[in-house]
Amino acid sequence: MPANGTINVAEDNVSDGDSTKKYKDDLDYLKHSHTLSNNVKIPPIGLGCWMGNATEEEVRKTIKNAIEAGYRYFDTATLYGNERIVGEVVREAIDQKLVTRSELFISTKLSFISHRPDNAEKAILKSLEVLGLDYLDMYLMHTPLPFKPNEEMTEALRDEDKNFIVEDIPLINTWRVLEKYYKKGVIKSLGISNFNIEQTKQVLDQCEVPPHNLQTEIHIYLSQSQLVDYCKANNITVTGYSTLGSPGRKENPVGSFVDGSCLENEIVKRLAVKYGRTTGQILLRHAIQRGLIVIPKSSNPVRLKQNLNIFDFKISPEEIVELDGEDQDKHFFPFDFAYHHPNYPFTRPIDSSTATTTGLASEGRHQA
Repeated sequence: MPANGTINVAEDNVSDGDSTKKYKDDLDYLKHSHTLSNNVKIPPIGLGCWMGNATEEEVRKTIKNAIEAGYRYFDTATLYGNERIVGEVVREAIDQKLVTRSELFISTKLSFISHRPDNAEKAILKSLEVLGLDYLDMYLMHTPLPFKPNEEMTEALRDEDKNFIVEDIPLINTWRVLEKYYKKGVIKSLGISNFNIEQTKQVLDQCEVPPHNLQTEIHIYLSQSQLVDYCKANNITVTGYSTLGSPGRKENPVGSFVDGSCLENEIVKRLAVKYGRTTGQILLRHAIQRGLIVIPKSSNPVRLKQNLNIFDFKISPEEIVELDGEDQDKHFFPFDFAYHHPNYPFTRPIDSSTATTTGLASEGRHQA
């Protein structure tokens, strides 16, 4: 998902001319788009729109640069707090004839404080209003973790221990609202995010409209192989976030327990030199060859193009196996704010007593 685009030594060895070779109209990569189970097309690469502490102007510039670079898939969320800006830049680009609405794939997500069916309905309509769009290409449940909202619907309430207060809302109850708006044609495809296999199965067993996509953290240190295989077996595409290791996060975020940097991985650096690519391109290519969709973030115009330019080379099967061997089954973003939630979707660490209570506003929100 987020990536601040920090270039390391291996990346510096690749000239911009080599790594930003121009496709015809910068859109040839779209021929590698995935087809969802309902025949909707989704680009293989999108822009993850969490922008951290970026200013409004910086967010605007990044979105506009991405459109001009050829990006057509933009992934945002209510919790990112930038749906309005994304919508404004997208509409400006449409007005300026840079792109048509039908060429774009815009996705956003339901906040964990909006799982109650009445709140979910309001949240969908609010996202449409804030984005200024008539329809959404995809709408996802951001997490399987319903928390109790305050009256203003701006944040989750906390208990005396400063933990978010859990709400007992079956996932399928929330999903039914998404199905309703899918059937209305307001949402073109449905997704789930940060769900595990059992939670995905719960939805599949009870739904009328199955999830078309699952979005979750995936990188060389967290392969999520069983989850990916389960989704593929059930005709659900998978989008990986933090594929670059999220170098834009804090140096040592609370709750992070991955050992090592994806961009600084020795195997990745060796392959970057061999193929004349950046380490970021190697990481993205590895994910693409696994059949995944990726949504890296960069605010740098050169790296925006580099991230799209990964379809004219292939990593060998032996090298794929080598990269697969780096899996630690560990998260950069373990959602430690939700260790106490019965629906916690990941494996809890042995000692979860150090869990942060700062919630999504610090570490979980922007990566979810």
